[in-house]
Amino acid sequence: MLKKYSGQLNLLEERKKNQSETNARFEEEQASLESQKEQLEAEQHEAKTQLSQLKAQQKELNETIQLLESQLYVSDEQHDEKLEQIKDEYYQLMSEQSDVNNDIRFLEHTIQENESKQSRLDSRLIEAF
Repeated sequence: MLKKYSGQLNLLEERKKNQSETNARFEEEQASLESQKEQLEAEQHEAKTQLSQLKAQQKELNETIQLLESQLYVSDEQHDEKLEQIKDEYYQLMSEQSDVNNDIRFLEHTIQENESKQSRLDSRLIEAF
């Protein structure tokens, strides 16, 4: 009978040892899971903060877009007036450019004529002396 109790005692001690090891593994796993949970909570908090910032940025961008769109779609009359103003300035500048080109051609021609006259006069002066 002593052997029987001794065997049961050994069995109970082995079970106790196994249970202690199992408990230690569970405690380690629990600590690991708690750490992962804390990390996920931190990541979630960071994601919510970033989402909030992005929503604020999106709102700001939408307001800017609306402002630009309102400026883009001004009345056709304003567009026509601006276009006419630009055309007038363009034609005026083209006319001025044409006048300047004509003046340059005239002056170049005048200079050539004067150089020819001077050359003929120089030739006459040399012949006269």
